[in-house]
Formats: sequence, structure tokens, C-alpha cells
Amino acid sequence: MIDVLAAVGWNAGLRAPTKSMSEDAWWKENIQNSEEDTSEDTILTFFREHYKTSLELRALLKDLRKTTVGKYIPCQVNPNDSRHRYHLHGQGDFRLRCHEKTCQHHLRGQEALKWFAALAVDGRVNLDGIGFSGHISSPQSNIHTLSKTLFRIPPLNQLIMVKSNPPLYKTRWIVGDGDCMFSALSTALNQRGVTSKVARMRAVKYARERREFFEPFVADYEGGFVGWLKDMGKQGVYGNHPILQALCQVYDVTVDVLKETDTGMEWMTVGEGSQRVKLFLSHEHYENLISGAELL
Repeated sequence: MIDVLAAVGWNAGLRAPTKSMSEDAWWKENIQNSEEDTSEDTILTFFREHYKTSLELRALLKDLRKTTVGKYIPCQVNPNDSRHRYHLHGQGDFRLRCHEKTCQHHLRGQEALKWFAALAVDGRVNLDGIGFSGHISSPQSNIHTLSKTLFRIPPLNQLIMVKSNPPLYKTRWIVGDGDCMFSALSTALNQRGVTSKVARMRAVKYARERREFFEPFVADYEGGFVGWLKDMGKQGVYGNHPILQALCQVYDVTVDVLKETDTGMEWMTVGEGSQRVKLFLSHEHYENLISGAELL
């Protein structure tokens, strides 16, 4: 409530607004679910009842491939590396082997069914087309409904899967030079003339003109508001939450940030703009974020 009052100018300094890096900040939403998930056992039972012969397993493999990003079954050893993918091996009993020569991990019938069930729970394969009618509960089922990507989506081999459900992919094209917040946002917006340098300059100008609003949020910054504003205006200085808020105001955008922490993933939503974009944050470095559904 204090943050809301501060936002509209009613706080009058009587209470301290939430600091931008506080671990208990109200805008942080943990997407982990500690409830035990039994869906994998349910799916595995379904598989074992309906797919018993080598021919039936081959048919299942074909159907599941159609539902995956990239149309392949990822290797159990390196599931987030697109080079590691299973192929049928041999003409006899059902057996899968990783296509990557440095790996060549293999799975036989029952082992493969267990892996297929795990992929279904993770949201990486879809069972709708094979007659499975059970509910697949997700360990991260309260993940945000994500906005459509506005920029050109790179090839799958240039993306890294994020452990989430539904599947998400982060880019690896943002340079870690301190300007990554501004670069990632300008890429996500995909607007003519909006570069990281321009975005930083406009955000700093916006914050400077609204000192009364931003100053309480950077009170613990070295040099206070003036020191913070000076640093935020420098190329190569990492942006923080208040300057991201300024960016949201400048470009009328809401930013959903999926943040990687030591304990898992959590969402942070900044801004209340009419347009919505998504970013990934890990150890102060920002990347763009793409939903798996957009790669199908």
C-alpha cells in the first residue's frame, strides 16, 4: 500500500517505500510449487497400457515428435542442447540413441516411456493427439500468460531452454556490457529508432524530471538520487529496478521479467503500460524471452 501511495504522491514521507532489490518486494511472484506432482506416474501407466510392442512404440515416437519444438525428442542427458536429440537405432527392438556423436546416450522401451512421461509433465510434448484425457499438473502452473514476441525469432540452435512450464526459451544475443537491460528492452519493443543508447537517455531524462517520485526508491544508492541518475546516464552501467520503471513509463510498456535465482525462477512485473513484453534476468544480465508455442 505504501508503494501505491508513493506512486500517486500521498505518502508524504511517512513510510518507506519498498526498495528495488528487496527479497520481500511485493512485485515478486515465486513460480515454484512445492506440492507433490503425481502426473508422471499417471502418464507412464497410460503409456504402458497402450504402447507395448516395438511397432506401437515407434508410432508413439512419431506422434510425440510432431508436438515438440523443433520436431525432435531431446536427449535425457542434455535436454536443453538442440544438438542432442534421439533417433531410432536399429530395426529390431525399440531403441533410441542420441544423434550427437560425443554423447550417443541410448534408451530402450520402458526407459523411453519414462522419459516421454517426464517431457509431458514439463510441457515439452503434448498428449492431446494420442487420447490421453488426464490432467497434467505442472510444478510451475501459475506461470504468466506471455505476450507475443515482436522481434524476429532466431533459429532454435541459437536459443537456450529455460526450465519452465509451459516451455520458454532465452536468447543469447545480448552483449553483457552493462547496457543489457536497455538492449534487451529495445530489441523486445522492435521500434524504429529505439536503441539501447536512446532508451537509456530517455529513461534518465524521464526520471530527472520526476525526482519527487524516484528519489525515495534510490535513497540507499551511493550519492542518492543525483549519484544514481549520474550512473544511470553512463553507457556500460547496469540498470536497476527504478530505471526499468522509468523505461516502462517512457515507452508505455509492461515488462514481465523471469528472474533466475539461487532457489529457482520467479516473475517480476514492472510497469502498467498498454504494450507487454517479456525479458529474462540472471545475475544482472538481461536477455529476450520467447515462449515455446511461438517456435512450433
